[in-house]
Amino acid sequence: MPLLIVGGTAVQIYGVSRFTKGFDCVVASDRETDLASAMHKAGFSEFIRNTLVVRYRHSVHPDWIVDTLLVNPETFGKMWAARREIRLATLSLTVAAPLHIASMKLHAMKQNPSREFFDLLDVVELLQRDRGNWKLDQVRAACERYGPAGIFDRLRPHL
Repeated sequence: MPLLIVGGTAVQIYGVSRFTKGFDCVVASDRETDLASAMHKAGFSEFIRNTLVVRYRHSVHPDWIVDTLLVNPETFGKMWAARREIRLATLSLTVAAPLHIASMKLHAMKQNPSREFFDLLDVVELLQRDRGNWKLDQVRAACERYGPAGIFDRLRPHL
C-alpha cells in the first residue's frame, strides 16, 4: 500500500524533537478502498471522515490513531516521486520530502492560525536540516500558495 508518512511523526523521523500523539500519512484517493481494507486487517476502524481526512482508531489500543489525508493521484504522484526512504533500526520508512511536509504545515497554519507558532518552528527546522535540497524560490512559492499572508517574510530570516 503506497503511503507517505507526514505530520509530527515525519518531523521526528527527520530529527526534529517534538511531541506528537498521532500518526499522519498521505494516500492517493483512488487507493482509499485498499487502505480501508489494510487498516481493518490491522485492527483499525474508521471513526471520523470528511472529504480530505479519514481517521482510524485501533480496536485494542484506542490511543493508536491514524489520520489519513486523501489527495488526488496526481498530487500523490508528485509527492511519491520526491519521497525519502529512511532506515530506523530494522524499519524502512517512506516519508514525504521535507519541502512537502513544510507545505502541508503552511496550509495547516492558513486554515488554523493558532497552529502557526508550533508549525512554523517545524517548517524552519525541516528546511534547515534539508538545506541544499530546495531553492528559496520553491519555499517562497509554497508560502504564497499554501501559507497565510506574509509567512515567507517571517520564515526567510531563519533560512
